[in-house]
Amino acid sequence: MTMDNKSNLSFKGVDANVKARFDKLVESENLTRHDMLEHLIAHYELIALDLNEQQTSLLKQAKHIAPATYSSNVKKRVLKVADSIVKSSQDNTDIDINNKNSRLSADKRADMLLHDIIEDNDKAKEWYNKTYISNSSFKKLAETKRENDEIKTAFSKSTIDRCLERNRVMLENHHTKHKLDEKHNLLAFHERAKIEKEVTKH
Repeated sequence: MTMDNKSNLSFKGVDANVKARFDKLVESENLTRHDMLEHLIAHYELIALDLNEQQTSLLKQAKHIAPATYSSNVKKRVLKVADSIVKSSQDNTDIDINNKNSRLSADKRADMLLHDIIEDNDKAKEWYNKTYISNSSFKKLAETKRENDEIKTAFSKSTIDRCLERNRVMLENHHTKHKLDEKHNLLAFHERAKIEKEVTKH
């Protein structure tokens, strides 16, 4: 598909059925083909869902049965999730971290623990006392701290996933700084076990 100007698009190598569906959208929305293409790309970039065939079929059925209800509810759910993500990323000191039924509180607690882990890595003098921060290592450290009464609540997988995704840039920089990768934790474990064994011998 090539673009001649803003009002005219020339399709090349595109199935006739796809082209017809595109032209139908252009007509129904009263847009130029250029503007419709921009519109579709923008929506794809915002809401690109990785759906399998069964999931795609389910969504198509729902939209066919009740298009207005479908569109309205999808919009509400997407905006609600987006609002929650934005709020959880903000440094809000008013959040009650002891509220066990609040997603924002759980996110705040997870962020606090993440910063503690990062601080521990920064203070560690030996490489084997540092931790590559992943979902599994975060969960393990959280469970250890809970057993030691350092924290009071557990973290769900979804809470940990949100935390690591929300702070992914910071984590990438942190891991690069300390030269930590996916293999690190296993190597560090064996090194600590080796040192402990040598100490026990003496």
